[in-house]
Amino acid sequence: MVYFYPKASTPGCTAEACSLRDNYDRFLAAGYNVVGISRDSVKAQKNFSDKNALPFPLLSDPDASIIKAFGAWGEKKLYGKTYEGILRKTFIFNEKGELVEIIDKVEGRAEEKQSIAINFLQLGTPCEIVAKLRACLWRRLLRCFAIRLRLPRSSLFRKLRTRPSAG
Repeated sequence: MVYFYPKASTPGCTAEACSLRDNYDRFLAAGYNVVGISRDSVKAQKNFSDKNALPFPLLSDPDASIIKAFGAWGEKKLYGKTYEGILRKTFIFNEKGELVEIIDKVEGRAEEKQSIAINFLQLGTPCEIVAKLRACLWRRLLRCFAIRLRLPRSSLFRKLRTRPSAG
């Protein structure tokens, strides 16, 4: 997991880093490493990491070359003023190094979205996930239908399986 943040030691970036720190063991258990990247100097990154006891590395990208390569650089607005800067984004890669998820507009409590993404990815490939979702939605739809008709579930399934005879 590679996450980009605007500036070390600011309230939002501190909240994000500390949320990731607090859930770091969960990420490791799920097979994910965490790396943070910003334009801060190496010294600022080290101070930020030491002050917040961050167990994962923070990388300095002062010329924003890595940040731009990932598409985490763009237009931002603050107090009605438009400027360019680092967009708060998280990229999740699988064990093969393939990009499997991009989380845009990450808030300070980033671990919630990142945990959801990791839990979702543990379900399987995108095709497997879609099949599981379809099956779950179908079962839920049938249950709702049975409740509305006040039918026992087994009765509903029998009615759906038997087709009316032609004629």
